[in-house]
Amino acid sequence: PKPKPKPKPKPEPKPKPKPKPKPKPKPKPKPKPKPKPKPKPKPKTKTKPKPKPKPKPKPKPKPNPNPNPNPNPNPNPNPNPNPNPNPNPNPNPNPNPNPNPNPNPNPNPNPNPNPTQTQTQTQTQN
Repeated sequence: PKPKPKPKPKPEPKPKPKPKPKPKPKPKPKPKPKPKPKPKPKPKTKTKPKPKPKPKPKPKPKPNPNPNPNPNPNPNPNPNPNPNPNPNPNPNPNPNPNPNPNPNPNPNPNPNPNPTQTQTQTQTQN
């Protein structure tokens, strides 16, 4: 009979690596609220009414003994008495007295009382 084979020794199971723990996030520090400055109480003072200014007396106007007797007696007595007395007394009294008294009294009294016939002869020379 054949000898029984020896059972192979089972390999020892390798230990599984433990998962690394995840680092916990650090909590962010909350900003502390700044304290609001408290308004300082103003000291209460009694308000006195302001005195109204007294109206100043207006000075009375003094009369003017001689206001303006003759400011401009005669500024321009005769500015231009006769600037152009006779510029052109007779500019053109008779420019063309008789331009054409008788333009054409008898242009053609007898145009052709007795018409005459004129004959022209041509001669040829040899």
